[in-house]
Amino acid sequence: MAFENAEIYGYLSEYAAALESFDAERAAALWGTPSTVLTDEAVSVAHNHEDLVRELQKNYPQYQKLGLASVGNELIEVNPLTERLVRVRVRWVLHDSSGAILTAISYIYVLRRDDDGVLRAYVAVPIEEDEKLARLAKRRGVALDD
Repeated sequence: MAFENAEIYGYLSEYAAALESFDAERAAALWGTPSTVLTDEAVSVAHNHEDLVRELQKNYPQYQKLGLASVGNELIEVNPLTERLVRVRVRWVLHDSSGAILTAISYIYVLRRDDDGVLRAYVAVPIEEDEKLARLAKRRGVALDD
């Protein structure tokens, strides 16, 4: 089964809506487990749904402090790896309540079409996320907790 951009955009739109509403349960439903986030500094693995919800919830206070109100996305690249795996690069565009762009952060995801036919993320690699959020916090005069 081929991967259609419309299907991937649907996934990204649902993920954006979960982030905008700071709904970790809704976001976690878009991930499979175990799930992995890779950065230069660390590897984070959530082995079950409950761990995943806790990991997602950890990021929400900083987004709230930074004034996140809405999230847009730009699908940059789609690379099918197998019949069920696809690597996507997306740019998340974060907006404040007036619609102004706060920042844009790129991610690479490996999505898998699970047995139920649903796309879920299993691997995420944020690109310069910490640096961009730190710059945004400095611009907005917000202290982010480590």
